[in-house]
Amino acid sequence: MADNTKKRGRPPKVATTTKKEENNIQVNNQDAIIQQLMAQIAEQNEKMAEMQEQIANANKTQAPTIIQQTNGFNSKKVKVVNLMHNTLNISTEPKGMGRVYTFKEYGDVRFIKYDDLVDIISSYPKTMEGGLAYICDKEVVENLGLADDYKKLFDKETMDKVIRLNDESDLELFLGMDNNLQISTARKIAERINANEKVDYNYIRIIKERTEIDIEAIAKDLKDFAKTPDDDKE
Repeated sequence: MADNTKKRGRPPKVATTTKKEENNIQVNNQDAIIQQLMAQIAEQNEKMAEMQEQIANANKTQAPTIIQQTNGFNSKKVKVVNLMHNTLNISTEPKGMGRVYTFKEYGDVRFIKYDDLVDIISSYPKTMEGGLAYICDKEVVENLGLADDYKKLFDKETMDKVIRLNDESDLELFLGMDNNLQISTARKIAERINANEKVDYNYIRIIKERTEIDIEAIAKDLKDFAKTPDDDKE
């Protein structure tokens, strides 16, 4: 006999997802994708910024580029004069490597092949741009891209005048030259003081105030260094 008795209680609830819940799930998924994409973009931007910084730093330390023109300069020998009051060595490669040119003293002259001069400027840009080794050919200076630098530099005739320090123009020239040349020239002026040659001590004091180069102290040091043991006994 069939059991027709109805079972009591609610039927089990079937899990269903409402339209609103489906929309929320889709929105959450889209937000997660957007956040992931934004993180990737931020990472790419950071890497790009690092790359640009590396390129910028490389450009700062890169040796100056010299444009060589094949217009007859390559085989030319160029007159270069030493404006330092000491021995000066320059070479076609850094740290004294390659072909070396030695200037034994102030005013010493060397005739340097144009191609070598190009390499020397790349290896010793401060020495050449500061006029310590002065290129005496205006056309070559322009061709090497040093024309602007040479507008502020002095040739040997001008340096000969500065050494005497006889008038205000000599003082102004001294104050405007490269620091290495100032120190070298100061030593020569100190030698002139020790030789009892005429020097304006007002200019000597101005140089000390403006550059902290004490020429009188240099003169004293040179005189003390030149003393012999017999001189000290006297």
